[in-house]
Amino acid sequence: MTRPTPDATTAADAEAHAALDRRDQEEAARLFPGARYRDVLGWLHEAVQPSWYLEIGVGGGHSLARTLPQTSCIAVDPAARLEAEPPSKVFLAETTSDAFFASGVAERILSGARIDLCFLDGMHTYDQTLRDLINAAPLLSPEAPVILHDVLPLNDRVGNRERLSRFWTGDVWKIVPILQRYQPDLEMVFVPAAPSGLIVLRRVGAATMTVADRFEEAVAWADDLRFGAAFSDAIWRLPRCANTRDAVMAAFSGSVDPSQ
Repeated sequence: MTRPTPDATTAADAEAHAALDRRDQEEAARLFPGARYRDVLGWLHEAVQPSWYLEIGVGGGHSLARTLPQTSCIAVDPAARLEAEPPSKVFLAETTSDAFFASGVAERILSGARIDLCFLDGMHTYDQTLRDLINAAPLLSPEAPVILHDVLPLNDRVGNRERLSRFWTGDVWKIVPILQRYQPDLEMVFVPAAPSGLIVLRRVGAATMTVADRFEEAVAWADDLRFGAAFSDAIWRLPRCANTRDAVMAAFSGSVDPSQ
């Protein structure tokens, strides 16, 4: 569920793209030292011990592969290309997230159970990410963490809605000011995991998602926002969990009561 890399029409273009990508990767490594986001995702699985896991945006299946053997998974991606061995207990819906949520398939699969851990990593646009969050919320157990990827781009080019370079997060970062403005009761925890950060939302399943009633307003309000130092600083000022196993386990162990 990602957009293609901009075409390189000549050898010079290809070299320019490669050089820019190297600089971006070096800057990301400087800004986000230590563990990468998939490692953190694996530690979150260890900490939460989810019975059910939902992943939007599967790609090559490398994040899905971090699932624990005992966890049942629902994975959604219209263009999944599994390169990693998938979990043994997974339902893969090869459709868009909007179509999936509208179908009622999740409710039938869960049969009264609830999602205990959710990872949203789909279209890399803030409006789709917000829609996925709103649609996933009724499926979540009260304490289920929701993980958002690509929340802190290196700069405005990387955080642009249209893909202008190989290293690209899209404008998912806009979800932070939207939630701060329209859903301030949600706790956001920033994890500075390479290459573009994670945000873990707490207690989405227990919240009344008032942002759903103001979705169009929120999307329109955020449309003109442009990434810059003020937004970067705002993310760094959020409550923070270090991207180490010990910190993640301490912060999120026991997030879900298995009796719920």
